[in-house]
Amino acid sequence: MQGHRNPQKRLSKRSTPGNPAPAFDFNGTLYVLRDNLGRADTMVTAADELIMQLWSDGGQEIADVTRRRGHVSFLMESASLAILTAIHAGVELDLHRGDQ
Repeated sequence: MQGHRNPQKRLSKRSTPGNPAPAFDFNGTLYVLRDNLGRADTMVTAADELIMQLWSDGGQEIADVTRRRGHVSFLMESASLAILTAIHAGVELDLHRGDQ
């Protein structure tokens, strides 16, 4: 019976340098931070307006309250994710503050 092949015998013995780390994109990260803060602000403002409509209906019955509550919930969750992304971008900017 033949011995098993050793795949490492076929590998090159010379070392190859790894890929250098990409340069930090300060302006791109700053754009992500500003964009996500703007998104969060827009979503929170829209959710606030929907909440005000739900609680101040002026004695009128609001059609499809469940759908509107779901919309508010979606806006608040989306705003939360945008804020978390903005926080992450801010941390990255802080880590690379001295690079620029």
